[in-house]
Amino acid sequence: MNYAYAILAGQVERALQIAGLDVAVGNLHADQDGRASLVFDLVEPLRPVVDRTIFTWVANQRWRRSDFVLDRQGVIRVHPQLARVVVTKALLPDGVIRDEINAYVGLLKRLGDKPLKLATQQTLNI
Repeated sequence: MNYAYAILAGQVERALQIAGLDVAVGNLHADQDGRASLVFDLVEPLRPVVDRTIFTWVANQRWRRSDFVLDRQGVIRVHPQLARVVVTKALLPDGVIRDEINAYVGLLKRLGDKPLKLATQQTLNI
């Protein structure tokens, strides 16, 4: 799944850059030097889409021993040819990513039009 999420993150980052958004400024993930926090913010709601796609494919796949290789450290890895298939399965249509970005930007615009209220013990009923 990490491989599929990395593919998703690459797609999201590319789409955010095309949209002209700063990938380093996130809301859910803290800003850190060198981290594309906004990418990770937008990957979160798309994870279930990738999960469903990959899990459905895995469940319906007939697996062979040759689909996997044992590396020098004793780690079992997906065969490179099968890894290429995983890439095709993990790629989401551009429209799905674009819709998520547009929804996010719309949410930020709506939130920007309202005064921000910080949670307090009283508002949280603690």
